[in-house]
Amino acid sequence: MSASTTLTIGDSNVPFYSGAKIVEISLPRKEIEIEQIKFRNNYTYDITIRVRSTDMEDAWQWITILDRYKLMPNPHTELNSQCEILLTKSQLNLPPKLKRICAIKLIIRQPSPMWMDFSIEDFTVESASYLDTGVSSTAVQWLDSAIDETRDVKSRSKNPHSAEVDTISTNLQNMWCLSHDLTQYRARDESNPVSMETDSSYDVTVLSQTTSGI
Repeated sequence: MSASTTLTIGDSNVPFYSGAKIVEISLPRKEIEIEQIKFRNNYTYDITIRVRSTDMEDAWQWITILDRYKLMPNPHTELNSQCEILLTKSQLNLPPKLKRICAIKLIIRQPSPMWMDFSIEDFTVESASYLDTGVSSTAVQWLDSAIDETRDVKSRSKNPHSAEVDTISTNLQNMWCLSHDLTQYRARDESNPVSMETDSSYDVTVLSQTTSGI
């Protein structure tokens, strides 16, 4: 997301609070299909979203898909001033033929002079290809790699000299359980030492072992 540009009137060097900004969104690739939009508000009162699409006859024409959507019920109070916003495709006035979005522009407003600054943070656009699986592209790549590795293991397991993966996993689990039981048994012995009772008869070997630490 590029830096916001504050709208001014007349000389830009003269301090003037217009209460409006324009933010241009940098897309990760040339064209995307919008399924939903997420962002975090930072004292912005309302937002307008405009897009350009290569599906239009004039690809330079801006189309308004969200017009002055209120993020705060009152611009002078802090209610919802820093909340997370999720806009689904049904909330956007996006014509069905607009599948390839090539540019996004935000127009944000805050008419109240009570706040020193306002903005939109963590703006993300999710396309349909990512939402179909419910995971990110990185997770999809990792899953594909894991599947390939599993196939390689299965192909190697056909060799009679290679161990079965399930057998190794079961043995490791059994070893872990045995180690866990031994640890608990050792801790119980250290907290509750065994007392030795005698009937006035002592064994020299036992005495030497029990009194060596005194």
